[in-house]
Amino acid sequence: MWINSFLLPLVLTIFIEGTAAFLLGYRDKQTLQVVTVVNLITNPFMNFISVLLAYFAIGRFFYWFILPLELLLIPVEWLILSYAMPKKKKELLKLSAAMNMISFTIGLLIF
Repeated sequence: MWINSFLLPLVLTIFIEGTAAFLLGYRDKQTLQVVTVVNLITNPFMNFISVLLAYFAIGRFFYWFILPLELLLIPVEWLILSYAMPKKKKELLKLSAAMNMISFTIGLLIF
């Protein structure tokens, strides 16, 4: 259960969002490391919420709960990214939004 509920989504998110950042032109080592750390901080929270929603049998309404949480993560992740790289604040908001939407969409296709 722990692997399917927490580890696999974390690894996939780090891979997907890291790849997205790379493809969007963020190829420097520091940015990719910060993207990884951001996901290590925020992804377990989202996975925990997902497990709770599944436990309480939210079922077909699952994505109506997850999508707003995912949208709330955009500014949270942007703040963490901005703290680590303050000279790129404006462009990091776009990066955060793009990475989260890409990983959410791919997550819909996978799960």
